[in-house]
Amino acid sequence: MKLKKHQKEPFKKDIQRGVILFVLLTLVFALKIVPIPQSGLSLLFTMLVFIVFIAPIFIFANVTMIKLLRGEQARSFQKFVIFVSSLFVLAGGYAASTNQFSTLKFSFAGLWIVLCLFLLFKILQHSQTSIFDYFMVLVLWLPLQFSLFGEIHIPAVDSVTGAFSLLSLFLLIYAFYVIREYPMGFSFKLTGQDLRTVVLNFILFFFIMIIIGILTRLLAIADRIPQMSVVLSQLFFIYFFTALPQEFLFRGVIYRMLIRNFKGRRYAVGKALLISSLLFTLARANTPIGPVIGINFGPLGTWQAPWAYMILMTAAGLFYGLVFVRTKKITASAAIHLLVEWTWLVFFSAR
Repeated sequence: MKLKKHQKEPFKKDIQRGVILFVLLTLVFALKIVPIPQSGLSLLFTMLVFIVFIAPIFIFANVTMIKLLRGEQARSFQKFVIFVSSLFVLAGGYAASTNQFSTLKFSFAGLWIVLCLFLLFKILQHSQTSIFDYFMVLVLWLPLQFSLFGEIHIPAVDSVTGAFSLLSLFLLIYAFYVIREYPMGFSFKLTGQDLRTVVLNFILFFFIMIIIGILTRLLAIADRIPQMSVVLSQLFFIYFFTALPQEFLFRGVIYRMLIRNFKGRRYAVGKALLISSLLFTLARANTPIGPVIGINFGPLGTWQAPWAYMILMTAAGLFYGLVFVRTKKITASAAIHLLVEWTWLVFFSAR
């Protein structure tokens, strides 16, 4: 891949921005795992695995790099298969060294990776959205959502992220951002207008959250604020390992799929926002946060539906989507997602 003259400057700026964030995230992670009782070798291996697994996030955030990958899809696909396979092997080695390895679960995870790569290959063969696109979303989402083969936690104690979750994110980005070229706006460069949109929508949602929380008795003021180290580190961890992956799935991919399906119809944006928000809520429907209501499914048992939390999450999903629509940047919707999750963590507790 060779850069053209006009691509060199934006490529350099994206690299500089990415390196700064990469170093900060790595430093915060290092400060978290150093106090964990472990040998020096285990500490170094954990740091190595973390660095290798998070580096692609910053590579994919380089707009110029994405343009180059799109221009060489055949060759880049082969390299991507090797890349994913290498990460999977590394994850297995890390799992074995930290007593997280299970032959049966890892075998199922291997079949999952093979299926994902097969679907990725089929997506590459079809120039337009096909049934394989929808299967790709389900295969990437559902096994992790329902823990069908567990997770490899990084670190093994007091986990920050998971190897399979990050692999799923990379496959999602490659399938729909690189190959399908969905306009996600994956760039850490946020303008002043982007930040104003994030802050104003967060403030509005904050008041809605308080109203819903009081009326449903869902929220209570936290007894104490977490330690400052936790408060600061969670800004990074929530953004990169919770907000960004979820926004890629529900706003970057599912919302874009819905918009394409509703193209030319009335209220297309509103319908797509609502449905993607409801799916976002259903993904959290088993969160044990009261109050709940029991729904009997007969032989399948009773579902304790956290109805108040689901209402709040639907509203949150709508605001995340609005920020995405207005800024056209997935990193901006992840920013308001971060503010909501972080505020909940620091200042509130569920009843």
